[in-house]
Amino acid sequence: AITYASFGLLDSSIIPEAQGIAAWIRYAIVCPVLLGIIVLSYTALFQRTAQFVLAAAMLVSGLGIVAMTACAGEPGKSIYYAGLILVIIIGSSLVPIRWMAVTAVASLIFGSYQLVAMVINPIPQQMLLNNDFFLLSSVVAGIGASYLQELKARRIFIRDEGLRIASQQSDQLRVKAE
Repeated sequence: AITYASFGLLDSSIIPEAQGIAAWIRYAIVCPVLLGIIVLSYTALFQRTAQFVLAAAMLVSGLGIVAMTACAGEPGKSIYYAGLILVIIIGSSLVPIRWMAVTAVASLIFGSYQLVAMVINPIPQQMLLNNDFFLLSSVVAGIGASYLQELKARRIFIRDEGLRIASQQSDQLRVKAE
């Protein structure tokens, strides 16, 4: 939430014509959602809803930037996509969201950006090609990172479960030998 809010400092110089709507999106929608999730993370309910809630945080953060892009003039509408790269990187590698959820959310963010950049508030084709190259690369890398983290967690679980079972068997054999 602090990182997302701090990028609001750029709004006045990069998207002055949309500064009001950007502030509303950033501080009245996205940041309260993120702060609510932080508060929720200290409750027992979080354990049961963590995957959904964390994926929702990634989605709301990304769609907030897409919405700002939809309202911005140049240069903001062409360069705010960089915030989407940060959302994808953070959501797919620093936050423990399962890779299938990351895939779905990152795809929704990417598709929403395409709609805005091609139809709602079009940007020049060469700029779109450039932005898509970097954004799609971050989506692919993020999905890959998320998959590898999940795979590692599963392997560690299997290893630990095997060690637990072996320890129990060893204890049972020791008790029988005594």
